[in-house]
Amino acid sequence: MPRLLILLLLFASTGCGSKLSKDFKDDLSYQYDTPCSEYHHLCSLALQRHVTRSPKEYDLIQSNVLKALRDHHQVEGEAELPADATPEEQTCLSLDYIAAHGQDVTSPIGLAQEALTRFIASLDAHSRYIVAEEKAEEDEEDQARAVGPGFEPAVTLDALLGKPIQYLEIEQVFQDGPANGKVSPGTRIVAVDGTRIAAIEPAEFNFYRARSALLGKTGTTLTLTVSSDGGEREVTLTRRPYHHSPLLLVPLADHKHLLYLKLRRFTAEASAEMETTLRSLGKDYPGGKALLFDLRNNPGGYLDEAVNIVDHFIDKGVVLTTRGKTDYQKVNNTYAAATRGALTDLPLLVLINQRSASASEIVAGALRDYHRALLAGERSFGKGSVQSVLDLPKDSLLGGGLRLTTARYYLPAGRSPQLEGLGPDLALQLQGLTKWIKLFTEKGNVFREHDYGNQALPASTIPTTFQPPADLSAILTTLKAKPLPQPPEQPDQQRDQAASLLERWLENTSTP
Repeated sequence: MPRLLILLLLFASTGCGSKLSKDFKDDLSYQYDTPCSEYHHLCSLALQRHVTRSPKEYDLIQSNVLKALRDHHQVEGEAELPADATPEEQTCLSLDYIAAHGQDVTSPIGLAQEALTRFIASLDAHSRYIVAEEKAEEDEEDQARAVGPGFEPAVTLDALLGKPIQYLEIEQVFQDGPANGKVSPGTRIVAVDGTRIAAIEPAEFNFYRARSALLGKTGTTLTLTVSSDGGEREVTLTRRPYHHSPLLLVPLADHKHLLYLKLRRFTAEASAEMETTLRSLGKDYPGGKALLFDLRNNPGGYLDEAVNIVDHFIDKGVVLTTRGKTDYQKVNNTYAAATRGALTDLPLLVLINQRSASASEIVAGALRDYHRALLAGERSFGKGSVQSVLDLPKDSLLGGGLRLTTARYYLPAGRSPQLEGLGPDLALQLQGLTKWIKLFTEKGNVFREHDYGNQALPASTIPTTFQPPADLSAILTTLKAKPLPQPPEQPDQQRDQAASLLERWLENTSTP
């Protein structure tokens, strides 16, 4: 793997984005005798459903796809097309010609899948064809199921900056995972299967290699060497499926009245887990008086899960609006709070960064529009589009599914974070990270939505009569009045600074 891509792994998971509800269904029942006929149908359908594309673009996009296939498979010449051939006949004759004269063409189905991959990817930065195997893996991930040792290592500042690490420190252990009862949060892993983490190459990116070494197939064993009481001991685990909870709630060390809530991804059960967690606050953490909600590096997930999570923090009102094509009403909706509102008074600071995308921006943006929370950290990713995942029929020749950008979403105040993202109310920059971002974007890598260039949708707004029911301007002024002391280099500088801001909030007011 190229060295630059290793560091980007933490930041690259925006493919999921904001998907419509897990209950979203679309009628894709059809049956075709040839892979090419199915391919043509799916290309036409994609142009009908896509939020900005038009069926009139079929010929141009198809021409570009076919040229790319001819170049890739080293095909000389082109198929002769009858003047009266329909678009489908032209496409199929062209694919047949590439299959007959091209190099390394596996099968007509494989060629049609390759063509579909290129066609859908050309529509925008977030639309793509998902092959059957990948679709199954994504479904497992959306259900928060994983295979591995059953714990999550902390992402340190050294890892972010590409510096060598000496150990992995466990941040969270999952209750039904293999590691439960054998290791605990704070445990330091110094070797994996006999290989010292400090010896993993390339040294400046050994965090990502070490984290990858933890993964494997069900039933395989993993031997960890952990530091213990001044010495070391070995822990042997057998990898198996477990529930990979996207949620972590813990008291903040050195801040007795602050609770730290981290959400890694908006899975199909994220809001249900959030509800269970929030119900236990008073009993499990009676001293908690303010909440630091960490959405950093959260790439998004299900849109309705984001709406439900916002609902826990506001009394009522519109959370967001989605707008697609007027003749595709399934994606034109207004989502409102259902008065769950369990935590409407707790001071709330939301941490975001450049990899807080899509559903994360829905939650952060809606909470700020309602003046329910302040945002701290860095400007967010800037993804204001919604993807519909369309499962292909069981008797499909191509299999898998389509992820299509079918709508834009708008926050309560009528704006979309598309391209610009959400700017923080309180900027907390990671020391040393700016030079890495500059380096990677200069080499064509994506750190934010606008880096996709022409593949990104333009920004837009909708009219609204929204009026926030509260005002946090006074407390924001207070928090900004006194500069924060610059902390020494620590595993999570942003979290430490955000905690200091939240302490200052508590000192100045008991309610938001």
